[in-house]
Amino acid sequence: MENDILGYDHENKEFGIAICSAIPCVGEYFAFGDGSAGVIAAQGSCNPYNGLKSINFLKEGSSPSEIIAKLKDSDELIQKRQIAIISNCGLMTCFTGENLGNGVKGHIIGKNFIACGNTLEDLNTLNIMKDTFEKSNEKSLYLKLLHALKMGDSTEADIRGRQSAGLHVYSIKNDYPIIKVNIDDDINPVKSLEEKVANFIRSFYQIIPFFPQRDGKQISPKTNSKEEKIFAEFKKNVLIRNFQFEKNI
Repeated sequence: MENDILGYDHENKEFGIAICSAIPCVGEYFAFGDGSAGVIAAQGSCNPYNGLKSINFLKEGSSPSEIIAKLKDSDELIQKRQIAIISNCGLMTCFTGENLGNGVKGHIIGKNFIACGNTLEDLNTLNIMKDTFEKSNEKSLYLKLLHALKMGDSTEADIRGRQSAGLHVYSIKNDYPIIKVNIDDDINPVKSLEEKVANFIRSFYQIIPFFPQRDGKQISPKTNSKEEKIFAEFKKNVLIRNFQFEKNI
């Protein structure tokens, strides 16, 4: 039903997932994350509780491999699932069930990434995502993930097509995501995702470093800095949109 890539950036302590699928809202029900835990793809035959449980297990100190063992004990339909986990310290594992849907399924675990998918024509999609991630010269994790997903999507390997996509990135500093963009229903979701992410990075992403962090610290943009101007522009645009909404009512 899906193909995706999860990645880890040791230098910046960031981790994330780029995912696409032939079903709607894949980013909402198949991708899970928390800066204090890690990032998870819980896909195949849908069971969101495997993603939610995995987050809790990570917070309790379980390793990704231990979590897979726990899910195998608790989920009677585990052989219909595909679960990839990267912890916030970079530990990772992936499980692909033997009875997982139609088509080809599989996963690749490499240095700082997991590429996985199911209901595919072949495994070329996973190999392309792997090669794209490994050969990328991008410094930002989100770009490495997005480009890998884009190249994998270019194979049109999902036997049912595409309808939704998502990109979620977390930092070990915060529980909330630093990037979370979903395309829930679109004829070309990966292209639309790329456009939406670019818009997000140019605007709101610039002020996220000034949000409160888990340790309670919060810094403000420097006077007359680029970030202060973006912050002011963002607040102005919010006020304009609210005014237009009230006017239309």
